[in-house]
This record gives sequence, C-alpha cells and structure tokens, in this order.
Amino acid sequence: MKKINMPKTRLLCIYFLGMLTMACDSAPTDKFSSGGGLNLKEERGSWLLINYWAEWCGPCREEIPELNELHADRENLNLHLMGVNYDGIRDDALAKVIEKMGIAFPVLIEDPRKYWEAEQPQVLPATLVINPQGRLIANLVGPQTKASLLAAMQE
Repeated sequence: MKKINMPKTRLLCIYFLGMLTMACDSAPTDKFSSGGGLNLKEERGSWLLINYWAEWCGPCREEIPELNELHADRENLNLHLMGVNYDGIRDDALAKVIEKMGIAFPVLIEDPRKYWEAEQPQVLPATLVINPQGRLIANLVGPQTKASLLAAMQE
C-alpha cells in the first residue's frame, strides 16, 4: 500500500478548489427572481436598462406596458431590460407583485447600482441607461416610453 504525502494532497486540494472558484466567476452574479441572470458588472456589447419600480407607484404601473414592449423587441435593439423592486421584496411576495403588475421583463433580486456608483433613486420610476461599453450614461426619472428610452440610447 502506497503512503500518501498529506502536505502535497492538501496543496492539490487547494489548487483544485481555486480552479473551481475561478470557473464559478463566469456564472451569473446578478440573479433574476424567475431564475437565471447575468453578470452585469462584466456585461459588454449590449445596452442595459435597469428600471426601478414599486407596486404603490402609479407612474410605474403606467410605464410597464412600454417597458414590456421594449423588452419584447430586445434582440433587435441589442439590449437587456430588467427591473428592480424598490421595496426589496423577494421570493413569493415578489412573484405575486410581478404577476399582478403584468411585468414581462426580468426582475433582479439585488440592486446592481453599486457597479455604476449610482445613487438610490429618490423618485420613482427611475431608469439607469448603461451603454454597450458598460458606462452609465443617463439616470432617467419619471415614467418613460419606448420612444424616450430609445432616444436616451442614442445619446
């Protein structure tokens, strides 16, 4: 029977754990309430629109059909549109509100504004516009239309 050298075995375990951890870095770090996600910090090549909304916000409810329409056309427009619930609700409560409000675009579990050093919105709805190079180019306040969002992406 061969004797195992414990220090070498430990080093190999540490090495393989490190490799496994590095492989996990490419996994989505920003998860959607419905499953799946993106790594928004590293996302490049597409426009990102991040909309802050709340159930109690009348203007938020008014703009949802516009956002849903934009989301439906996302592939032609090279964009990812996602929402953030301002109140931070989660799990089943969040799923119920999403269904009740008719939101068809993905909703993030965590607020990603830290990536762009954006301040917390003081007025809702609010939408962050991030260009394909990953830079925040606009912080839109108030309800948006598909046309106003497309115009913000042209600047």
